[in-house]
Amino acid sequence: METLASFQRLYGIYISFCNMIEWSPDANSTVGLPASLTALRLRYTNLTAVPTVLAVVPPNLVYLRLESMPISTIPNIYFKAWANISSISLNDINLTQIPDALANSSTLEWLERKGNSITSVPLDWQPRLDLLQTVDLSGNALEEGPWHLAKTGLVLDLSSNPIATVPSVVDIDLLKKRYVILDDSPYCSASPPVIQEACKPKCAHLCETARIGDANCDWPCYVEACQFDGGDCDSYGLS
Repeated sequence: METLASFQRLYGIYISFCNMIEWSPDANSTVGLPASLTALRLRYTNLTAVPTVLAVVPPNLVYLRLESMPISTIPNIYFKAWANISSISLNDINLTQIPDALANSSTLEWLERKGNSITSVPLDWQPRLDLLQTVDLSGNALEEGPWHLAKTGLVLDLSSNPIATVPSVVDIDLLKKRYVILDDSPYCSASPPVIQEACKPKCAHLCETARIGDANCDWPCYVEACQFDGGDCDSYGLS
């Protein structure tokens, strides 16, 4: 953390493709993350637990992304610390459930839990829907969608899940207008043309077309079928 002592006006910290195994506050220092920080992103590291530096976050932090690292569990102390963060992405980190603590957030607008091993979303998981704009649960192991979250104005991405049926209580217009997304699912494959028109192809299980050529190196997109992420990984020597 002493490295950051001279950088107390940073707005974003992005760390990707590194061998980081821990990130803890210095025991004999009061220096923490800069109070000015609004965005923090850790992707493709060797972390096996949430870094303890995130047990206390700056008051201006609104964007947090932890992606592609073997974490699997997140103690509630962290979710309490992240209560005022409006965008939380916890992707491809071996999680098996959605913590109840996330439903209690009064500021959450964007939630991603894609590429994990989530098999169900309990009916009693009821986040505040007045602010929530996106819930991305793509690439999990859901056979039944959290249909209680389906509504106009909220994008519910359930693509690349083994969902074969959608109950009649779900308005079909939500699929046609892509508020409910079921791309790369058995449901889309077996549905009549009127439904298939609302489905879009994916070049890989965890690679949406929009991620190709977006200036972020996404390892799931670095395959021939996805044009090797449109050159986004070239700067990492992966060309």
